[in-house]
Amino acid sequence: MESFQHHTTVNNHQRELVYAFCSIIFGIFLFFAISNDVIHDLRGEGRYAQTAPWWFLYTFTCQSNIFVLIYLVLFVIGVFGYKKYTKLYHFTHSTALVTSVTLYISITFFVVIFILNSVIKGEYDETADYFIVHNLSPVYMWLIYFFVKTEGKYDWKKLLYTLIYPLTYVVLTAIVGGLVEIYDTETMKNVWAFPYAFLNYKNGVGIYFAYVFGLLLIFSLFGYGLGKLKPKIDRLFVERK
Repeated sequence: MESFQHHTTVNNHQRELVYAFCSIIFGIFLFFAISNDVIHDLRGEGRYAQTAPWWFLYTFTCQSNIFVLIYLVLFVIGVFGYKKYTKLYHFTHSTALVTSVTLYISITFFVVIFILNSVIKGEYDETADYFIVHNLSPVYMWLIYFFVKTEGKYDWKKLLYTLIYPLTYVVLTAIVGGLVEIYDTETMKNVWAFPYAFLNYKNGVGIYFAYVFGLLLIFSLFGYGLGKLKPKIDRLFVERK
């Protein structure tokens, strides 16, 4: 029995070494994709960058991808140095952390598809950077979710911790958007600095709260489902290997 457990542990770590190598490669692409967009705005070349060079950093897309990038860096360090950085290894393999990062980047993916409708409307920006941060990054994080075994249970209390960041983001955008005006080079007008139209309560408080509470409910249930299903996913996709 002990020999079988040792063999399983060795095989699991060998798989994770492969995932870590893949994470290094993807992490490099993700880093440059984020950096290119940030530099683009800092040079004043973005739609709002003339008066808001910080614009891309302000978007949920950028921030959720930074979460993914930080996670991948820690994951790689934890896997390659799991004997030396035991606490870091367990931290990056916690169900709560993997669920949270997966949820954040999933919000980016689903909002782009179903609310901003860039793909459905045929307005899809096919630049490599756009594709990486909106499509590849969510897919890669879902692969981590499905194929990396995690530790610990997920419950409603953990969900509340997961939701701290999205709720903070909503509050931040409400404050900044309501106080700061920026110049829109497409309409050639000053506009309020809301990162997304559906977060602009100046267009209607009712529709604003409908979006905010609706999305909060949907992603709360989605995040809770991700966390609760993770042990079953592990048994199905990881432990059988």
